[in-house]
Amino acid sequence: MAGYAGEIDGKMRSDAWFFVAKRLAVGGYYQSGSFYGSEHPLTIAALQRWAAAHGQYSGPVDGIWGPNSYRGAAWALNRAF
Repeated sequence: MAGYAGEIDGKMRSDAWFFVAKRLAVGGYYQSGSFYGSEHPLTIAALQRWAAAHGQYSGPVDGIWGPNSYRGAAWALNRAF
């Protein structure tokens, strides 16, 4: 789990968002010193960067959810975290 101690239930609660942001920062995809326990635009943009770096997202890195962002983030979260 690499540090995440919450339930594995498919629900993104604040502790899950916080953990995702921290993991993305380790990889250099999160570009802020502050971590947020929500669907913050900086976290969404980091997920977009991560998915793009792995060939799973080709849209703009804008921190806004869209169909491609959701697909890329789902791929990232299901396979790498």
